[in-house]
This record gives sequence, C-alpha cells and structure tokens, in this order.
Amino acid sequence: MSEAGQITDASLEHEYNTYLSDLWIRRTKTLCLIAIATIPSGVVLDHFIYPDHFSLFLISRLVAEFLLGGLLLLLYSPVSRKHPKLLGLLWMALPIGHICFMMGASNGIVSPYYIGNILVFMGACLLLPWTFRECSAACIMTWVMYAAACLVSWLKEPPHAVATAVGNAFFMVIFPVIGLACSHVAEGFRFREFKLRFDLDQKKRELEASYQKLAELDRAKGQFFANISHELRTPLTLILSPMDQLRATLPQIEPKAQQTLDTMYGNALKLLSLINDLLDLVKLEEHGLALSLEPVDLKELLPGLVSSMRGAAERANVSLATHIEEADALTVPADKDRLEKIFINLLFNAIKFTPAGGQIRLLARRENRTVVVEVQDTGIGIAVDKLSSVFTRFWQEDGSATRTRQGSGIGLALVKELVELHQGTVSVKSTKGSGSTFTVRLPRYEGSLSPRLTDKREDEWMADLFKKAQHYHEEISSVSVSPAAEQAKSSRRHTLLLVEDEAAMQRFLEMELKETYNVVLASDGQAGYEMAEEHQPKLILADMMLPKMDGIALCRKLKASPTLLPSKIVLLTARTDDRTKLLALEAGADDFLTKPFSLVELKTRLANLLLTAQLERELQNQNQVLESTLKQLKAAEVQLIQSERLSALGNLSAGIMHEINNPINFMVTAIHFLRSAVPNASPDAKEAIDDIQGGLKRVRDIIADLQGFAYGGTSVAMSECDPKKLVRTSKRLLAQEITNDISLEESIAENVDVYGNENQLVQLLVNLLQNAFQATTENALTNKDRQIIIRMELDDNHFIMTVRDNGMGIPKENLPKLFDPFFTTKSVGQGIGLGLSISHTIVKQHHGEISVKSELGKFTEFTVKLPLGGQTSASLKKVS
Repeated sequence: MSEAGQITDASLEHEYNTYLSDLWIRRTKTLCLIAIATIPSGVVLDHFIYPDHFSLFLISRLVAEFLLGGLLLLLYSPVSRKHPKLLGLLWMALPIGHICFMMGASNGIVSPYYIGNILVFMGACLLLPWTFRECSAACIMTWVMYAAACLVSWLKEPPHAVATAVGNAFFMVIFPVIGLACSHVAEGFRFREFKLRFDLDQKKRELEASYQKLAELDRAKGQFFANISHELRTPLTLILSPMDQLRATLPQIEPKAQQTLDTMYGNALKLLSLINDLLDLVKLEEHGLALSLEPVDLKELLPGLVSSMRGAAERANVSLATHIEEADALTVPADKDRLEKIFINLLFNAIKFTPAGGQIRLLARRENRTVVVEVQDTGIGIAVDKLSSVFTRFWQEDGSATRTRQGSGIGLALVKELVELHQGTVSVKSTKGSGSTFTVRLPRYEGSLSPRLTDKREDEWMADLFKKAQHYHEEISSVSVSPAAEQAKSSRRHTLLLVEDEAAMQRFLEMELKETYNVVLASDGQAGYEMAEEHQPKLILADMMLPKMDGIALCRKLKASPTLLPSKIVLLTARTDDRTKLLALEAGADDFLTKPFSLVELKTRLANLLLTAQLERELQNQNQVLESTLKQLKAAEVQLIQSERLSALGNLSAGIMHEINNPINFMVTAIHFLRSAVPNASPDAKEAIDDIQGGLKRVRDIIADLQGFAYGGTSVAMSECDPKKLVRTSKRLLAQEITNDISLEESIAENVDVYGNENQLVQLLVNLLQNAFQATTENALTNKDRQIIIRMELDDNHFIMTVRDNGMGIPKENLPKLFDPFFTTKSVGQGIGLGLSISHTIVKQHHGEISVKSELGKFTEFTVKLPLGGQTSASLKKVS
C-alpha cells in the first residue's frame, strides 16, 4: 500500500484529498492549454510526412481543439470539483485518441506519430498527481488505443518494415511502464511534502494563535499596570499630602519620630516615582504617551539637574562635574518634564554603578543639526556581550539574588523610549572595569514645533509632587557596621546582627530594635558572616536577597559553624511561595517573615527565639552537669572496685608473707650453721652457699617491700639505681625461664640512672619479662622465633623502659582491663592475674605511667615512663 494510503488522521486525509483535487484541476487546465497550443503546429508534419492525408488530419486536429476547449470550460465549472481525476484522464484520452486516429488512417504501427503518444504520456506523468492505480488505468487506455490504431492499419495493409514496427511497439510499451514506476515514487514524495507543509502550516497557525494570546495578555498586562498604577496614585497622594503637612507643622518633634516620618515620606516618593515610570512605559507601549513640546535650553536645564543630584553624589563619595559649550545653541524641542527624567535616570545610573572615589562628567555640545549630551563615569562598566541588552525593559546585568545594586530595570529602557519619542537616539560605549559613556542625540530647535496632542497637565501641587518623586533617590551606600561605642552601649543586652542592604529599611529596623538589643549592622551576606564571627550574636535578622551572598547561603554558612550554631536566625523575604519557605527551613533558618510585616510580630518572634535559645542553653548546661556527674560516678565506682580488689590483695599478701617468713628465717639460720659446719669447703661449695644466702636475702627484702606495698603508708628505701644492674638481677631471678630458644636483646643507654626502690623496680621488670616469656610460648607452633627486647633511655626529662615481645599479642577488648587485679586470660593454675596489677601499682607509686600497645598475632610492647631523681624523690616523700 502506498504511503498516502496509510493516512489515519482524518483531518490530514481530508486536507490531502482537497489538495489533490485542486492540483488535478490546476494541472489539467495547464495541460489543456499546452495541448491547444501545440496540436495545430502538427500541420507542418502533416504537410511533409502525410501530404495525402493533410485535409483529413486537419479536420482531426480541429475536432481535438474543439473538444479540448470544451474540456477547459468544464474544468472551470463546479463539475470539476466532483470528478477532477476523471477529467484529467479525459484530457489524456483526447490527444492520444487524435494521434491514434491519424496513425490508423496512415501506416499504423510504423507511423512516426507514435512519438506524440509518448509526449502526451510524459506530460501527464510530469504534471498530473497520479496514484499507481490511476497511472495503471492511463497505461491500459493508451495501449488499447495504440493497439486499435495498429490493427486498423494492419487490416488495410500489413507493414513491410518489421524492424521499425517492433521498435515503435517496444517504446510504446516500455515508456508507460517507466511512467508507472515514476508515478508510484512521485506519489510518496508528494505525500511527504504535503505532510511537511501541513505540519508547518499547523505549527504556524498554533504560533499565530499563541502570539495573539500573548499579545492579548501583554495588552491586558499593560492595561492592568496602567489601572493599578493609576489607582495607587490616589492613596499615595493622600499619604504624601498629610505627611507634607506634618513635616511643615511639627518641626520640633523628637528625633526618632522625625526619622520615622522622613523614612515614610522618602519611600512613598520612591514608590510614586516607580509608579510614574510604569505608567510612562505602558503609555509608550500603547503609543499613548504624548509630549508637551516647547523650546528647552539645555544650558539652563542641565546645571540645575546636576545641582539637584550633588547630594546623592556626595553620599556615594563620587565627584560630579559638567562641561557645557556656552558658545553653542543648545535649544531642543522637548517635553521639559520628560527631558528631565531622561537625564536624571542617566545620572542616577552613573552614581549607582560608580564606586567611591569615582568621577562622573556631563558634557553638552552641538554637532551640525543635533545637540549631543554625554554622561561619562568611571564605574564598573558593562561587558561587551551585554551592551545590546542595556536598554531592554526590566533587564539587569546581575539579575541574581546576590546582586550588589538594587533596581527594577526600568530606568534605561524608559530613557531609550523617551529619547526616541523626541526623535533622538541614545547609545552606550563601555569597557568592563573602566566605566561607561551614555550619549543622547536630540534634534536642535529650528524655530517651529510639530503640533502634537498633549497630556492634560496636573495641577501645580501634583506637578510639584511628581517632580519631588522624580528627583528622590535613596542613599547609594548603606552603613555596613555600627559604631563601636553604639555596639557596646550595654553589655547586659543581647547582641542582634541585622543584615540588610537597603539603607532605609536598615535604619528603620535599627531604630526600632536598638532599645532592646545591641544592634550590629552589615549590608551584604559576606560582611554579615564576618560580623557574626566577630560578635557572636544571639539573634541574626537577615534579608533573603543580599549582595555577595544571599540569605539562604548565609544561613547555611552560619549553621555550619560550631561557634555560631546556637545563634537564632530570622529571614526576611518578599516571596510568599512554599518553595521559598522550604528553602529557608532547609538552610537552617529558625523563623522567617514575609514583607510587609508587622513590627510587633517581628519583636515578638525575636523575643520568643531569644527565650528558646536561653532555654536550650540552660538545658545544654544541665546535660553537661549530668554528664560530668555520671563520669565522676563511674570513676568513683572504678576506684571503689580497685580499692576493694587491692584490699583483698593486701589481706592475701599479708597472710602469705607471714607464713613465708617462718621458713625463710629457718633457712637463713640453717645457712649460717652450714657455713660454720664446713669451714674448709671447696670454692665451688662456698660459692653455692653464697648464692643461696644471697637469694634468701633477696627473698626477705622482697617480702619486706611487699608488706609495705600491701599495707600502704610504709616508707621504702629510695636510691639511684643502675638500669643495667636491674636487668642483671632480673635475668638471674629468671635464669631457669631464659631458655636457648629465646633471643633476649638489651639496649641500655650509657650513664643513665633511675631513682626509685630497687626491689620494686626489679619486681616490675621481672613481671614484665615473665609476661613476655609466657606470651611467646606459642611461637614454636608457628615456626616463629621467640624475641624479647629490653630498651632503657632518657627522653624529655623522663626515664623510659620498654619491654617488647613478638608473641601472640593481646585482643583489643582486653587492653582496658589489663592492669585490673585478678584479671587473667590464662588457664587455671597458670596465674591469678596479679602480676600486671602489681606492676601498675609500683609505677603509680613512683609517679610514673605505664602503657601497652599490641597487635594480635604480631607483638606486645609495655612502656614505663618514670620521672627523674628529684621529681620521684619529692613525690615519694609525699606518699610516705
């Protein structure tokens, strides 16, 4: 099935069929005109090829012309709309029938007139929008007529030129077949082309409809602005008029009331100026703003405007200068009020975007038949790619919430449209970072004015009020930090940080809040964060839209600071949508207020947040007290358990030592008797007796020290001890445990002494070495050498002793309990868990520290840190 046959969209099918009908009619008309024009020219061929049949062929041509003329008339009638395809096929039948008649009347299949049939078929294929089916019908019709002509001629006389007959017949058959294939392909192309045009037309209609809706909405918007702005003028006038009277009749009111009144009056004028600008834009858009033209001398107008702007320039710390060519005639036909608005907007724009210390110049001169006024500044400039948008309505170079300069984006757009309304031009040249130059060109006054409809002028008071609004401008820069004396006025009051970039709002809020809080001021988000870090305020009141860092970003940064986390944050915003509120809460804001807000509500929320902060702080302090008390209780519990364990250890040790003393005394007496009984003993025997006597003395001394350790409060002998001697004594006592498979390494610094009780220090080292020997007993199972390292050295006025082994290590969960009395991981009969506990007590009695590091399966290292002689001596005296 052809592509056109697969149409499923009813509207598309209807449009396509209508298109085809129109195409059939138009193209058939064209073919009729072509046929009517070309058929008579065939008489030339008749004259030369078939002179005998000239009269007959002429009659045939006239009949064909007549029939084609009738068909052409029919194509212009309503009938053609009903049967366009049938009329198209009829057109094809008329010239082919005429040609086949002449072939039949002459020499038939060998007649050269068969070319005429091919030309007719080719014209039909090129112009008629055939489908495959219609082309097939045309082919059959052509072949039938051609065959009939050949048959009639054959019956009269068979052809003698067989080759010519075959050639003619071949082309008459093959060419329609080619036309049939071409028509099939053309059908698909034709449908796709139509569909593209159909879709394009549909989109165009949709766009036109959308444009009409947008235009209607734009008109409605303009009308709404005009209506609402006009309606706002009335209440504003009723506000400004009483304010004027109050300011005139109450000159000596208190400063706070005067400041409040001035703030209200200034902002009402600002609102009136904005409304007037909006009204002018709406009138310009609707071509309804008419000018009251008069000759205006710029040499008189411009100095006055510059003088009125000096106050704003001085507040911004910007110099303002003029240069007017006095010799030139600078009179222009203009509406004076609109002209003032043009130059005031340009000067305000220059002041706003020129940093402190910058310069602004206003130049005026004559150039041929125009007057040129330039406003040059040394401000921040405009990027080249943004110059084309400068005069676009509501456009601002920085349209983000963090822009450093506020504005509505109306001023320069209004300048352009007012200048063009005066038949002038305005342009700008700028270099980013170097400044900008705005150039206004106005036609010079030639002595006559074009008549124009003029606006109805307001009465004198209203005109004066509008002029005040036009000249009003808030301070360019705002106070970023309060004076130090004002900030520290009362140390008993809480500090509130106010972050607001609009000077009037900042002054108003400061005036209302400074009676309750120490108010610190900042004019942008970055300065606000720095002031918060410096003053640590309890409350922070910030606007949502701030230069450099907006309120949301400021809120996140404040809440990310641990020191500022307790501060309570209130955000002010003009947006009322839920998304803005959600953003504020997600950023960490404790509360937010939408503008306009009630001052009573603001103060109440601030007071509630301050109370909440105090309660949170008290709760935090109570939690800290509870945590400290809990830690003390846990420490006391540990000390009590330790005390009970040591008490039990003392009682056990006292009983054991009492029982040991009797056999020790007996053995000492027996040694004395043995020494006297064998006076002539061999040297080896005497040496053995001396070793036994020394060992018994050593045991007696240790028992005496343990008695003091067990009972506590008993002084022990202190002296300078040689670390090497401590190691030798410990090795002698552990001689039986130091087997050949143990590698015992010693690293003892030279000229190092340790102050303490020698017996206790030996006991300490013996306990640590015994622990190391036992820890390495399983090394043989893993073919691992047993290695123990003893290291003694001085470090930072302390004696450091380290015992390290490469044994099985200690699990992490056991490390905190390692020095507890009776704690052991050994099997029953291999120890009672007192060795390391006694070692810990010995180290503490020497006012030292003992620590352990271990990695399971790799090593264990005990480190003892003891103070040097004087410190230990003093400490032990206090203990004793």
